Amino acid sequence: MSGGRPVETVGGSLDEALARGAALLQSDPALALKQAQVILRKDGREPRALRLAAAAHRARGEADFAAKAELLAIDEARRYPVLAQAAKALNAGDFPAASDLAAKHLKDFPGDLAAIVLSAESALGIGLHDKAIPMLKMVLDRAPGFAHASVLLVNGLMLSDQLTEARKTLEPLIAANPDDIGLLSLQNRLLTGAGDFEGCVETTQQLIDLKPKSPDFRADHADALRFVGLSDEAKEAYRKALELDPDHARSWWSLADLEASSLSDDDIAYLTKRLETAGFKGEREINFHFALAMAHHAQKDFDRAFAHFEAGNRKRREADPFDAAEFRELMTRHLDYASSIAAAPKDAIEPASPLPLFVVGMPRAGSTLLERMLGQSDDIEPLGELQVVSHMVQRLMLTQGREALPQTIAGLNDQALASMGTWYRNRAREMMRSNSSIIIDKMHMNWRHLPLILRMLPQAKIIDIRRDPMDCCWSNYRTLFARGHAASSDLEDIASFYRTYTHFTDALRERYPGRIMLVEYENLVDRPQEVLGDVCEFLGVSYDEAMLAFHQSSEAVATASSEQVRKPLNRKGIGAWKDYEAHLAPLSDALGELAAN
Repeated sequence: MSGGRPVETVGGSLDEALARGAALLQSDPALALKQAQVILRKDGREPRALRLAAAAHRARGEADFAAKAELLAIDEARRYPVLAQAAKALNAGDFPAASDLAAKHLKDFPGDLAAIVLSAESALGIGLHDKAIPMLKMVLDRAPGFAHASVLLVNGLMLSDQLTEARKTLEPLIAANPDDIGLLSLQNRLLTGAGDFEGCVETTQQLIDLKPKSPDFRADHADALRFVGLSDEAKEAYRKALELDPDHARSWWSLADLEASSLSDDDIAYLTKRLETAGFKGEREINFHFALAMAHHAQKDFDRAFAHFEAGNRKRREADPFDAAEFRELMTRHLDYASSIAAAPKDAIEPASPLPLFVVGMPRAGSTLLERMLGQSDDIEPLGELQVVSHMVQRLMLTQGREALPQTIAGLNDQALASMGTWYRNRAREMMRSNSSIIIDKMHMNWRHLPLILRMLPQAKIIDIRRDPMDCCWSNYRTLFARGHAASSDLEDIASFYRTYTHFTDALRERYPGRIMLVEYENLVDRPQEVLGDVCEFLGVSYDEAMLAFHQSSEAVATASSEQVRKPLNRKGIGAWKDYEAHLAPLSDALGELAAN
């Protein structure tokens, strides 16, 4: 019937008319388009007819018309009650329910891009980025002008560490909408993840120009200035945020963290009064406590400082508790399963360059210092704290369950390990700016994932940098981390965490000789040339005197040590816990023989 007239919907059901149109797509797309137009004359916004028209236009090579029809169909999808329910569940954060509702709708209306986007957004919320990304790409292939899907794709690519593709997806959106605050905020997140803090300075300034009365944008700008080493400008930017909102807690804490001595007596009095009278809750209260703690510490009023550290940590612990016994049991099972795997990995075809170097250990143990030193060599490029391995582990937990993680990692076959190793290398290469033969990933908490790292990257080297237990645990306790280090909020919990860490890494270092090297922070400070020489020998590169001039580097630093590593080596952090000795018996007791040693 390729030459006949399309059948009118009168005298037949809408479903029958749509089926006739779909049957014509392969043999006569022009006739299929006419059939869609007949239906649309009776219901000009019928989504299925619009999708039929889009398919017919694509078959005819009319991409622009097809995309417009798809966008109209997406816009009209709000007429479907099930999709409205799915959107409501999505907005409420009930991602599994939203996913189920979207799937239910797709059974009845296959190919509905609005439902596919809802399904993809639900997958992103659950953490199934690998599932969401192909769906979003398919949607954008059919409706390239669907900006919401593009934004979701950027988010998915970022969360799966595909930063180069994320940038390519975001750039045309911003080019078309240069003053879109949402897109610029997304760009700032992307640049932060890529370690491009000079770009963050520029982007946050654009956001301030668009919304000059936003204290959040001022604080974001200050953060970027701090990371690129412009500390005076950063302090000024934090103060501008506080002019706009005197209770902007993140700015108070950030200012105190940057230079606590810059907080005046008037600042301390204001913070104290507001904390007592304003009834702050949640993160704002915690930020105020930590800002005051650091201000009192700078004035050497250690008793008052500890009282605020303790109060802030107590509130954080209530919001984010830590189960030390459960964590210890999980890591013990990792070791048990690792013991059943051959210590020497099978011969693997693995590119020799770049060699991944993982600097692991406790937070606040000196990883930034060591990275900064090694990064002065032309042979070594620091990439900062990459999320790639932790994201891999999260995906394994989502699909296999957290309790099964040790067994899952131990059971990965050679093909899966090779694929994961290739994925890691590709993501790391995207971050590189040089042709160095060694890259550094200093995500210190990767020590928890060494069983995976050692297997999927058989040539990778590991440096475990370790600091005095009392100093390290105390420094963790007095640092306000972003969520993800719940153990730091309690003296006994952080001691247990430290003990688990040392037991775990010591056991793996014994099992994998030649691949894991222990570096003691105090030795690095006191005998840097000797320690760095040993590290370079371990890595197979030459020692470079420039490593001792690390503090003169202009490279950005985005960690809590950003100010310390811009100063020459000093012993300021060694024995720092002794100022608080009167309050740290619980920590010392929990560390036991580690504290005594």
